[in-house]
Amino acid sequence: MATSCESTVLKPDGKLNSHVKIPIAHPRSSSTIRFDPPKTHDMVRSLFDPTLKKSFLECCITATIIGNVILCYYAYQHLGANTTKIIFLSQYIFWRLSYNLGIGIVLHYQSHYESLTNFAKKHTLFDKKANNLLSRFVKFEISAKYQKGDSLYRYPEEWNTWLLFRQFVDLILMQDFTTYMLYVVISLPHNDILNNITSFNSIGIRVWLGVLMVLFNIWVKIDAHSVVKDYAWYWGDFFFLQDANLVFDGVFNVFPHPMYSIGYIGYYGLSLISGDHHVLFVSILGHCLQFLFLKYVETPHIERIYGSDSSDEEESIDDKMVKQLDNYSKPLVTTFLGFKNFDKFKPTDYITLITVASIVIGCTILNPSFVTLSKIALTTKIVSSVINMTILYKQSNSKWFTSLYLKNGYNEIYAYQMWQFIYNLHSTINYILLVLQCYYHFVKCDSGSYNTITFGLLLLAIQIWCNTEIFHSIKEFGWFYGDFFLPNLIDKRKLKNDGIYRYLNNPERVFGVAGIWGTVLINNFSNWNLWLATTWTMFNWFTVKFIETPHLLKVYGTKPTSSGFEKTLTKYKFGKDFKSLIDKVDQLLDDYLFTSLVPKQSVAEADREGDWESIINMLLIREQTVKNLQGTGHFNLDIVNINDENTIRIPEEIEIKWAVTNEAFHKDDWIGLYKVVETGEDRLTTKIPSQGHWSAVSSSSSYSEDHQKILHFDSNDHFTYGSIKFDKSILCFEEGIYEFRYHSANSHDVVMISKPFKLLFPQFKETVKDVDQLIATTKQFLKQCGVLINDNKFDLNRNKYFTGKTLQNWYKSTMDTDVSVVYMKRTNFDIDIITKKVWQIKQVLDNLE
Repeated sequence: MATSCESTVLKPDGKLNSHVKIPIAHPRSSSTIRFDPPKTHDMVRSLFDPTLKKSFLECCITATIIGNVILCYYAYQHLGANTTKIIFLSQYIFWRLSYNLGIGIVLHYQSHYESLTNFAKKHTLFDKKANNLLSRFVKFEISAKYQKGDSLYRYPEEWNTWLLFRQFVDLILMQDFTTYMLYVVISLPHNDILNNITSFNSIGIRVWLGVLMVLFNIWVKIDAHSVVKDYAWYWGDFFFLQDANLVFDGVFNVFPHPMYSIGYIGYYGLSLISGDHHVLFVSILGHCLQFLFLKYVETPHIERIYGSDSSDEEESIDDKMVKQLDNYSKPLVTTFLGFKNFDKFKPTDYITLITVASIVIGCTILNPSFVTLSKIALTTKIVSSVINMTILYKQSNSKWFTSLYLKNGYNEIYAYQMWQFIYNLHSTINYILLVLQCYYHFVKCDSGSYNTITFGLLLLAIQIWCNTEIFHSIKEFGWFYGDFFLPNLIDKRKLKNDGIYRYLNNPERVFGVAGIWGTVLINNFSNWNLWLATTWTMFNWFTVKFIETPHLLKVYGTKPTSSGFEKTLTKYKFGKDFKSLIDKVDQLLDDYLFTSLVPKQSVAEADREGDWESIINMLLIREQTVKNLQGTGHFNLDIVNINDENTIRIPEEIEIKWAVTNEAFHKDDWIGLYKVVETGEDRLTTKIPSQGHWSAVSSSSSYSEDHQKILHFDSNDHFTYGSIKFDKSILCFEEGIYEFRYHSANSHDVVMISKPFKLLFPQFKETVKDVDQLIATTKQFLKQCGVLINDNKFDLNRNKYFTGKTLQNWYKSTMDTDVSVVYMKRTNFDIDIITKKVWQIKQVLDNLE
């Protein structure tokens, strides 16, 4: 594309001129011949500016334009509107094919073989000595393009061939534009437009929207030409090259291929103004032909000359995973046309296929109403979105989903594959229900007009294109949020900035729901489709805003840079004001959602140590820990072996000293161990069972010996006192804040309560350095608890209070991770196997951070 560079160049007068900022060019076949291209003018100035010299072909082009206008008027007056439409529609098709097919073929051969340039050289068209008729005409024609004092003989054949090629391009493009515009003018409902242009009704809104689209189209063309100049406008790099790279500025920073994409938005604006579906279909045909020209002519040439900005050249993470991992294959991806990466040996792929078939067959057999199907589609979208967002949120913050599978004996790759299956299944179900819902509305309800249905399908096509471009850029790994599950596989911690991400940071926010809003048009603005589209958009926005963006900051250490659209928008004052407004609204939403809807961090979510300390202090302040509930006597219930931090480590025996007045004592008094949070506010009566965690205080009680853990018992004239122990046979093996309660006789009436204390597992996080040390520590702990047999096996029957859940909590306390009880059972509670698995999980999770 046209840029300037500093170089030493040979000026047309043959003198050496150093360090002048000018665009330097050279023929494609030779980089040694350097020349300074003379000034050229755009198509409109060349044809209609009376101050510029006109060539013979330019005069012919102007004459044909005037002739077509006269023909249109005459045909409309004498042959009628329908015949005139046919005449100019036929002309438009001819000139459009001349453009996309004719010029396309010429440029294809010029790109590959320089056919036009070689033809000019072979027939010496620009040779000063050549005197044949064709040479004289060609030299006469392009001599008008040079300023006075300049000569075509000072420039290489490539340049002169391009100038001649431009004349024929001007002829085809101007006739293409003129015949299309005349066809549209004839199709306009002039009376309807004039009568409703000032009214706020459907016709008035449609007309003004169309006018805005046409004006936007004009701006796109003007801005595009100001960026690429005549050099790229007329495909100059098919003939010669300038010392410059591809330019991404202005409108080229906003949309991919703006000359071919939004550069034709005026077509659809004119279709809206006319309200004629025939005009719309003709516009779509012309636009599709233009895209074919882009795909098969221009894009291959750009990639050949400038290289591709695609990431295809780099081996994707998915390709590396397939090569390096024996049990990994690319995930199933449901596309608009079917399934991609279907693996006949993966059961999950068949589940997705069977689900789709079941939904379609079920709807065919049951034949639900449109409203019923809409309710199902809306409910399914809400439920599946909440599930997906929950998984992603918890995975981002704590690797929850991966940990879930690791705990059950699977690896992190399998966990990621299961997420891929869940995500694709949800997407497939949502889209198949949406398609069926649209079909049922089309069949059973009033469908929209040809125009609304067609525009709805165009929005659907935009979403399909957007999804295709996103997938092409980020591949399967990005499509399935791979950086949430396997961030350790990312070699370069750099966000994508190519493909569609060059223009928009989050294209799925806008174009990713275009097709969903297209169903609103297709279903004639059905309320159910409005609800579906709004719900879809809301969940899409919420996922990007509150889950994806914070996670990207964690993984890549930075937020996405300003997109091309944002950079271009902020060049203009109204753009800066608009962005400022959006930022303020965004901040207000953040403040509202996080201060009003999201609850503040509760005590239960705080740090465990700080949390428990605050609860203990609260209990100590709220009431005395030793209470006289019988009168004014002296009562005492103390824990002997508690440390200064109010902590006892499992499975240490706990010794409790007690004392009550003789009047309050009964031989069947007993002491129970309870979690503070479970006893509630009632301090006079214990309303929950002790679950076997209790002991009698007197050997003369009527209780069994299993619950007589008496160390000492005595009395005097005033008091009865003693001590008991809570050993591993009646101790709790669950961490928490506990208290002892002294109960009167064989009842749950509370006589006194000990001060609360923390019951915790021993802490070895800092001392355990390898798996062998963890195995030894675990076995030692289990021996102390009396549940280890054969020096390697955990026995569930040794202590009914020490369960598989207890062992799971031990690992979690020691290593911040654990395995499921189901996995433990599969290993027959082999401590070596279980502990090695825990260590492996810990290493995997640490590696994923």
